[in-house]
Amino acid sequence: MNRPVFRCALVVAIWGTSLQFVYADASSQTDGNSADESAPPAHRVTYADRLDEAGRVLPDAHPTTSGSAAVTTERLAPHADTNPELIGNPDSAPGAPRGILTGACCFGEPNCVISSEAACVAEGLRWLGPDTTCDACPQLPHCPGDSLFAQSPGNPFEFDGAGVSEAAANLQRFEKFYDIVGPITRVTFWGFDLGISPNGQFFECVESDNTFQVSLHPDVGNRPAAATCSYTLQATRTPTGIYYINGFELNEYEVALPTPCILTRGWISIVGQGDATCNFVWTSPPGPVADDFSICVGCTEVVQGIDLAVCLRGTFAGVFGACCDAADGTCTDNVEIFQCIGPTQRFTPDTLCADLSPACGVVTGACCGGEITRAINCEDGVTEADCQNPDFRFEPDSVCQFLEPACGEVEGPCCIGSISCVVTTQAVCNDEGWTWLGPDATCADCPSHPPCPPNTLFAQPPLDIGLGPSLYTSENSRQATVYDDFVGVAGLITDVQFYGVDLQPVGPLTFIECEEPIPDFEITFYEDQGNAPGAVVSTQFIPAIRTPTGIVYRGAEYNLYQAELITPVAMTRGWISIVGFGSPTCYFLWAPAADTSGGSVRELPEYRRPFRQDGNFAFCLIGDVGGAIGACCNQANGACANNVAIENCVGPNDRFAVDNTCLAAIADCGIPKGACCLGELACQFVTNTDCSSLGGEFLGVDSACIDCSCRVFCHPDAIAEGEAICSPAFQDVTNYGCDGPSPIFTTLVPQEIYCGTTGVAFDGETIIADSDWYQVVLTEPTDVSYRFETESPATIRVLDGTDGCPGFVFDGGSIAPCTPLDLFLFIGPGTYWIQIEPIGPSDASACGGAYQLTPLNAPCEGDFDFDRDVDMVDFALFQPQFGLTGGGLFGDLNGDDVIDITDVHLFETELGGVCP
Repeated sequence: MNRPVFRCALVVAIWGTSLQFVYADASSQTDGNSADESAPPAHRVTYADRLDEAGRVLPDAHPTTSGSAAVTTERLAPHADTNPELIGNPDSAPGAPRGILTGACCFGEPNCVISSEAACVAEGLRWLGPDTTCDACPQLPHCPGDSLFAQSPGNPFEFDGAGVSEAAANLQRFEKFYDIVGPITRVTFWGFDLGISPNGQFFECVESDNTFQVSLHPDVGNRPAAATCSYTLQATRTPTGIYYINGFELNEYEVALPTPCILTRGWISIVGQGDATCNFVWTSPPGPVADDFSICVGCTEVVQGIDLAVCLRGTFAGVFGACCDAADGTCTDNVEIFQCIGPTQRFTPDTLCADLSPACGVVTGACCGGEITRAINCEDGVTEADCQNPDFRFEPDSVCQFLEPACGEVEGPCCIGSISCVVTTQAVCNDEGWTWLGPDATCADCPSHPPCPPNTLFAQPPLDIGLGPSLYTSENSRQATVYDDFVGVAGLITDVQFYGVDLQPVGPLTFIECEEPIPDFEITFYEDQGNAPGAVVSTQFIPAIRTPTGIVYRGAEYNLYQAELITPVAMTRGWISIVGFGSPTCYFLWAPAADTSGGSVRELPEYRRPFRQDGNFAFCLIGDVGGAIGACCNQANGACANNVAIENCVGPNDRFAVDNTCLAAIADCGIPKGACCLGELACQFVTNTDCSSLGGEFLGVDSACIDCSCRVFCHPDAIAEGEAICSPAFQDVTNYGCDGPSPIFTTLVPQEIYCGTTGVAFDGETIIADSDWYQVVLTEPTDVSYRFETESPATIRVLDGTDGCPGFVFDGGSIAPCTPLDLFLFIGPGTYWIQIEPIGPSDASACGGAYQLTPLNAPCEGDFDFDRDVDMVDFALFQPQFGLTGGGLFGDLNGDDVIDITDVHLFETELGGVCP
């Protein structure tokens, strides 16, 4: 079986391209007598932006998978207050000290702040000069008085977004208009001229050819039909002096139509036709002003939740024609245009009702069929009577370009798990990785999950995959183990039933389905120790019966596994792990359970300890009630009784020891214990008193040793940041980097270990955030690869600082505690910065969260992922570099600045080896 590529939620964080911008609103204006500008900032309200799948630049949403972001270039979005955890008080913008020249720093009506030139320019804004006032800032343009339809642009903090509409980019945008009461003679619109770098970042450019294609289209079924008027025109381009994201200046464009266009309602399209490297990016009005609806051809999604800023200008009235009302089929001759603008009315100038084609009230639409005379098997504006061939499909009030499904495609049931189903085409269903049953089936034919058997002692049936679960690797060859807990088991466990998929890794995060030839598993039961796996009770190596269910999850089929235990297990509560031990290249991924109220534990070799996660996994513990006698301890009151039947020892505080006595097996009944963290990886499950005598940190009664994994202990050889822990009165004088007017960095020396603290605090309603910046200056290609680990949620960014602040982000990610992030940085000469800042605000992000940067050193040739062996994961990292040239490439094994067949042969000699 070789199904489509499957991407697994396994590892750490992915980081897209970034633009940074700071804002203060009108309430942030000062009289120039505020705090000393040269003092380091307590907090800087910033947004780090990235491109989403539709090309929109979005606020930093702290992504959670590692790798390189795939970037498209369809849409640019504003900095909106969408993530209150990342935003401080906008009223806390710093002013400037006495003695430093200040003036108006303009960034869009009505936003302005009085600041120094350096502070204003550093943010990409417009400084008007010393002693200027905000009244002198340029005013936001508006639609002229002769506008028949008006959607003026929004200011930098009210506009809804912006989108590329450029012929060279194969992107065309349409905006809807209505209630036009006269001939359209001019069009005014607004946007940006932006180039797009190879990594997906926008940069401002100067358009050398202001040619646009402007077309106006009737509305059919809420979609643009064939153009009524189409023009290729030179526009007048006027910069407005108003700056938006990253200093981009808003431009106003105007075209005069050579012939008037008469259309009371419909769509307008404006597409840049000039310099192929300088895109027209159409901006929006302040949202919402209309329907928050436009159309994009070439975008990932056709329907866009954004209006576009445009004015349709002309003269009032003066045109007569036929007015047809589609609601009742009535038509009136010699009606003046402004009397025919109702939502169901169609105005046709200089025409009589009797001459309308089609006649008033006759429904037309798209006719999809097989006749050669129909363009691409589909024709617009066809009546149902003319679309009667059995092989034709008639879609009333539709146009061919926007048919769903497209002409020629057949629909059928697409099974999304066992409870969800949609009727769609095979291509759409397969692209999503679901199961398409064919045109003759129904949703009732979709397969369903088999339930846990009737004699189940503990049941966590699988979550329906249509609800978007994550499956996790639990495989010996990966050294990955998943644990889940169970309670209330009132008998001997004789069988285990569980669910998952079999996948083969073909890259760090990419899998394809495989068929496990040896479905062997290691099933282990553990005591519960502080709500985490404790001592092993039973480990059994068992071949399982594997039964495909017919349910497909993103291209991989769910399997039901059934394993009969060699030796029955008597445990009323505890933990179970299920680890695949078959083919080393065909991984078992355990499926999630429908019950998500509890938690589970995962263990991976790249993490120092097992770590907790939300959610449960799908398994059934099978057996008959009763059948075991032993000691029963009530941990809450310390009472312990012998010769108790297992079914009578299933309370939430009960501990059961089969075939044993209280004195022999549960002598510590009722004694409160918890995790005692002793530094690095050491931990003991002891009493608070014993922990104090050991000099450890006691995490509390019934805490677990895995919770020590969120402690980052500064390595004895590490270079300490040397900064005080942040607080409400905190001022960073150590390494605030580009967050202040006079940047300060901590020098970073490659291969040295660094540790420090970060976090957030509150001074009233103002957020105080400790952001740390490290700087390394390189004169030759250098390996600056680091592992970043932290006690609190944090973001790390790697920036190219060669051109000064604010720097250019090219790597990084956001991580939670216990989830280290490896940054593989092989970079050339230049100045580079590493920025670390907290994610918050929350208790988890309180000041004092420790972090550490530990250098990653490849222990042998070809081990590119630093896991101490050379395998197919390393090959997946090596393969994309073939043919590249230049210094510092990690795949250049012979050091000749080119990756060629010689390097391939060198890698082959190492493949399969284990580093010493």
